[in-house]
Amino acid sequence: MAPSTDSPGIDLLRIDDELTAEERLVRDTVRAFAADRIMPYIADWFEAGTLPRELAPEIGKLGLLGMHLTGYGCAGMNNVAYGLALQELERGSRPEEIEAARGAVDETTRHLDYLHRQRKETVVTAPAAGVIQSFDLRPGDLVVPNAPVATLLEPDQLWVRVYVPETKLGFVRMGQPAGIAAASSNPNGPGPDLHAESS
Repeated sequence: MAPSTDSPGIDLLRIDDELTAEERLVRDTVRAFAADRIMPYIADWFEAGTLPRELAPEIGKLGLLGMHLTGYGCAGMNNVAYGLALQELERGSRPEEIEAARGAVDETTRHLDYLHRQRKETVVTAPAAGVIQSFDLRPGDLVVPNAPVATLLEPDQLWVRVYVPETKLGFVRMGQPAGIAAASSNPNGPGPDLHAESS
């Protein structure tokens, strides 16, 4: 079986440099076997609770059964080669690690939903569109349910009271547009158009 060139990660400690050629051959051979014969099917085997018996002869042909023993037809490999072989056979996420990760995701999702509900409770929605006339709260104040927190002026509730000198009343007509400008606005700019009505 050809050695695998796939690497499970970055060798930051350069452990690979400390391995002998024989140890690297064992590692690569077992890695290729696991990638071809185990990893594609391990999830289904776990769900079914089975392990194919035909894997045992294949593992035996690779010399992995009793590989650290000497005699009796065993390979007599050293402990490093034996550990590398076991590491490659265990490579990938184990079922219990997958279940733990799923549990963590579920818990995080529930916590996120809780935070969304909390955030929704902090949003104050006005019953209608309008302008806030007054806001009676300060940071840190507690509000009981259904208590008013602001005074809202709806567009049809906005009005302006204007005092016209008696000598100018002759210039005012019912329904006549009037230009209104606030004292803080640009004196040269036009104000909102209103209509004069009797009160």
